[in-house]
Amino acid sequence: MPISALKDIEPNSSSVSEIDAMRKDDDARLQAASNIEIDTKLINSQTNLAKAKVAHALWGILATPVNAYGYASRKINEIFNTFSEEQKNSLRDKINRLSDDNREIATENLPTLASATEALLYVENQFDLREMFENLIVNTIDNTKITHPSFVEIIKQLSSEEAKILKVILPLNHMALSECHLILNEQNSFHVLYRNLICLYSKDKPFWLENIPSYIDNWARLGLVTVSLDNYFSDKKTYDKFDEHPIIKRANLQYKDLEPPKKLNIKNGLLTITDFGKAFAKAISII
Repeated sequence: MPISALKDIEPNSSSVSEIDAMRKDDDARLQAASNIEIDTKLINSQTNLAKAKVAHALWGILATPVNAYGYASRKINEIFNTFSEEQKNSLRDKINRLSDDNREIATENLPTLASATEALLYVENQFDLREMFENLIVNTIDNTKITHPSFVEIIKQLSSEEAKILKVILPLNHMALSECHLILNEQNSFHVLYRNLICLYSKDKPFWLENIPSYIDNWARLGLVTVSLDNYFSDKKTYDKFDEHPIIKRANLQYKDLEPPKKLNIKNGLLTITDFGKAFAKAISII
């Protein structure tokens, strides 16, 4: 623990002498006041000591393995000291679940640890992203897990809403995906009305977020998923649920008066979680 943190819980010498003088005064009121002051300072010291012990325990868990790395350990120490007490407690509790035998930091994992620790500072109030960073830090310390520096950058390029949805999607291998096309003529030329449609449910009811198509583009860009309209589930019934998709229902209502040969067509496809996506999911403890 930094020396400055220890000094914060030491009694101030000038205040001690003032209290001592009050206790020795003949005035009973000053003697009573000195007792109150002593009780107050005792409570404050105990509170500060408890906070210092939490910070020391957290840093003791993490800093010991990286002390040999000089600047990196000092930098990580500085970052930890800026965490809120709630952040420190949350991270400490997760790290404490690791057995001593599994708690280790390999040299090649130090960049991941340093980057994830710093990034955690900025998502204190975004639970899902914060949890991803915390789990990545813990798994970087766990010598039974595999992490990668790029995983930090992936989380930094996700919104909190995306993080929520990925908790549902990444444990899967494949997911049904569709596009909604407007067929224009007998040659089946078409215009894409809606793309990257997937079925999500909340309390067994389908729901949709307008940003999901761009989210899927982002996940594909990051290498977490692939999207294909050339591959699809052979069981056509898998796509029956799209009849209740909010966007498909909107399109059917919007284009209900089409004259042939114009018509709506749903093109079936597949969203696939990549091996890289699976590795990322394991590194942040989604799977």
